[in-house]
Amino acid sequence: MKPYTYEDSRFIINDYDEQKPFASFLPGVAGLDGIPMWVYYTNRGQGIACFGTENKDGAILDFVPANVAYRRTELQGFRTFIRIDGITSEIFSSVSTDDYNRRMVILPNGVGFEETNLTLGIKVSVNYFTTTHKPYAGLVRKVVLTNLDGEPKQIELLDGLMTVWPYKNDNFAIKNMSNLAVAWFEVFNHENNIPFYRNRSTTSDSAAVGSVEAGHFYAAYEGSSAKALPILYDPDVIFGNHTGLIKPRNFEKHPLSKLLEMDSVSANKLPCAFAAYEGVLGSELILTSIAGKMSHLDQLNAISKAFCTEYFLKIEQAANTLGEALTQDVKSKTAYPIFDAYVRQTYLDNLLRGGYPILFEGKDKPIVYHVYSRIHGDMEREYNDFYVEPAFYSHGNGNFRDVNQNRRNDVYFVKEAGQFNIKQFMDLLQMDGQNPLVIKGSTFTISDEDRDWVLTHVQDQKEIIASVLDKNFTPGALMRHIIEQRISLTVSSEDFVKLVLSRSEQHNDAAYGHGFWVDHWTYNMDLVDNYLNVFPDQLESLIFEGAYKYFQSPDVVLPR
Repeated sequence: MKPYTYEDSRFIINDYDEQKPFASFLPGVAGLDGIPMWVYYTNRGQGIACFGTENKDGAILDFVPANVAYRRTELQGFRTFIRIDGITSEIFSSVSTDDYNRRMVILPNGVGFEETNLTLGIKVSVNYFTTTHKPYAGLVRKVVLTNLDGEPKQIELLDGLMTVWPYKNDNFAIKNMSNLAVAWFEVFNHENNIPFYRNRSTTSDSAAVGSVEAGHFYAAYEGSSAKALPILYDPDVIFGNHTGLIKPRNFEKHPLSKLLEMDSVSANKLPCAFAAYEGVLGSELILTSIAGKMSHLDQLNAISKAFCTEYFLKIEQAANTLGEALTQDVKSKTAYPIFDAYVRQTYLDNLLRGGYPILFEGKDKPIVYHVYSRIHGDMEREYNDFYVEPAFYSHGNGNFRDVNQNRRNDVYFVKEAGQFNIKQFMDLLQMDGQNPLVIKGSTFTISDEDRDWVLTHVQDQKEIIASVLDKNFTPGALMRHIIEQRISLTVSSEDFVKLVLSRSEQHNDAAYGHGFWVDHWTYNMDLVDNYLNVFPDQLESLIFEGAYKYFQSPDVVLPR
């Protein structure tokens, strides 16, 4: 058997857990009208090594470097315990003595893992994908159990996430003072079988104690049922005093029904999230679950009314469609399908670093706005503090050279981006020829007169929109306030954002970061060359029309 194959737009790794370890990530895009999530995976255990929202401080499963992920993912990530005919096993375990075959399936916007267990007579498939076109961020996990021998099996199942960090615990607290941090941990809403994990209050040493409204959540559903499965959130109920987490001692000793009756501690300890299911496995069983973030409990309870397997299957379809749509610009059909897929993947990598240019109507000319961009802060580059804006029209930060070189082809697909990119990066050169490191996303401002005009399209809570527009804003932040505050408008929220931007001024910004570079200006010439390849008659206009300026950094190198 070949270790690697490519079939039906899927890259397959056979016996993935026996291959050399590697680190990768899901694209982390949710569409223009969705909230993205960062997700990193490896070829160990059930794959997901860490995930969350915004940056490392928004982790649901805390960020770790690649070499740590290879060691811990199997125990601290997603796990599946199953009891069939009185025998308890863990699927995807590296110490399993069962007779099995495993493979990993990589998709453009998802990843999956399969185990065909001949000893148990079942096949378990796990697929991960992120929520798309939704006003919240989530990682969906679809588990399919297939009965291989046709004989109905009585099963007891625990499937879920070993570690869930409550919202409002930053990376420093997780890595350096987690034993103290648990004093603020609490699990709410567990009576509704959709636990909501957050700190009870802010934790900073200050005179004022603030409230925490947002939280992480976990929910799971079986088959076509819209009733949430019970979630075990106290790891002691499953593992007892076995803090090594190798074996689920209590689950091995007791029936699942007894575990559900045990007292669970909902505060002051590091929680987990395991869905509990007991029933008969006929030909197939589908279990779908979601881990994500909501801005407040009311939002969770309102949105979760729609949760069910069918709801998540539609999200899976949307995620697959988006993965294809993002790379449709470079769709090719050659005699080598794997080459066609390589072209798409390379293009996707480019737009994730440089951003994808979309257009809005501006005052005098179209506004070029790059979405989906972020710094390459994967597990093998843990030194980079990535940022994925948790908003519609999401975009993040990036380094000068990375963003620059990954926008070289913009002009071939969105012609308006040609001069925009050239001007942005030329304007970031300093008088000494050097440039700053960090490229920030675009922001906008609006004059008082234009602000008052757009407010005529707001029917209530005008003060909220006014407060957003009184300072630099992004389209995503504006949209988030409209949705979360349920603000009524005379037009759709999308059209309102377009109206605001049509009266606004765009600003590109940068930051010193941690150094200056003197040679990165050379990448600007690639932007110029490609622009002139498309518009050879625009050289004079490019040079002499429109003002260029020097970047004035707040940080300077002092004379010796």
